Amino acid sequence: MIKSLALFASAGIGEILLRDIGFETVVANELIDKRMSLFSSVHPNCKCLTGDITDSAVYQAIIEASKKAGVTNLIATPPCQGFS
Repeated sequence: MIKSLALFASAGIGEILLRDIGFETVVANELIDKRMSLFSSVHPNCKCLTGDITDSAVYQAIIEASKKAGVTNLIATPPCQGFS
């Protein structure tokens, strides 16, 4: 299993399909509480961190959790609203 960090995680729907091909999302970050709550219900074994990645405390928490979990892969799905 490839251990992944999901940034801009949203509800985690894409990560469900990635699990089928060998990716396990072990750490995730989302800005909005409601989305992170849904993500954590879909991925109960994932360390879920809510907050702005430009906040140094949130950034450091993501780094530390990723190191502890042995993350080797990054999944980044930036919001597309600005491009839609």
